[in-house]
Amino acid sequence: DFDRRGNLYFTDHDEKALFRIKRNQDGTLADSSERLLHGFQHAGGISIDRDKDILYLGARVKRDGGILCIPLELLDQHRNIPYSSFREEFLANYPQHLEGMDSDRDRKKASPPQPNGVVYDPSSGTIFYTHSNIVRGRLGFEGFLGNTENSLRRALGSPNGIDIDPTRKGTLVISLFWKNCILRLDTINGAAIKSPAFGKGLDGLLCMENGDVIATSFGSGEIFHLSWNGSQY
Repeated sequence: DFDRRGNLYFTDHDEKALFRIKRNQDGTLADSSERLLHGFQHAGGISIDRDKDILYLGARVKRDGGILCIPLELLDQHRNIPYSSFREEFLANYPQHLEGMDSDRDRKKASPPQPNGVVYDPSSGTIFYTHSNIVRGRLGFEGFLGNTENSLRRALGSPNGIDIDPTRKGTLVISLFWKNCILRLDTINGAAIKSPAFGKGLDGLLCMENGDVIATSFGSGEIFHLSWNGSQY
C-alpha cells in the first residue's frame, strides 16, 4: 500500500519482514527498498490509513496472531530492527493489537486470528481481515472473514487477499487460495458472487475503480485481470 507521500510499503513472505520503497522528489520510486521491521513468524497483508498515517499489518508473532497498529512516524525514526525491540522501546504508548480481534468459534478449539489479507475501509473506519488456518506450514482449507467489530463472520475456504470494491458500498473482494476463484461479498445483505476458477493458489489482489480485479496466482506465477460487468466476471 501507499502512504500519503506516495511511499510504497510491502511485506516479504520469505524474509518475514516489512519493507518500504521511498518516493523521489521527481515522483518516481527509489531503485532500492528499506527493510523496516523483521522477526515475524509471518508478515501478511498491510493497509494504510492515510488520514492518520497509521499502517495496519496482519502478522504472527510467536504463536499469537493479530493486526499490528504502527504509526508511520516511528518508521521514519528507526529502520531494520526486530519487531520485538520496536514494540518494547517505541510502542509503549500505542496499541499493539486492535481491540476485538476475532477467533474462529466454529472450530472446537479456538485459535487466535492469523491474518492473511488486511484492508482498511476509510468510509466506515473498519479494518477487515482474512484468516486461514495453517497446517504443517501450508494454508489450510478452513478460514473466515472478520473485522474489528466482530460483527462479520462467514465460513470461507482459504481466504487470502482482500480489497474494498469502490463501485458498491459495503462490498469486499476476496481471493480464495485453494478454490482458485474470486469472491465478491456484500457485507450489508450477505449476497456473494464467485468468479470462474483460474490460476493456481490465488494470493493478493487489487479491486480497480470500475470493479475489475487484478489478482496474483502463487502457484502459477501469473497476474490476471478479471473484467466485471456489474453482475458477473
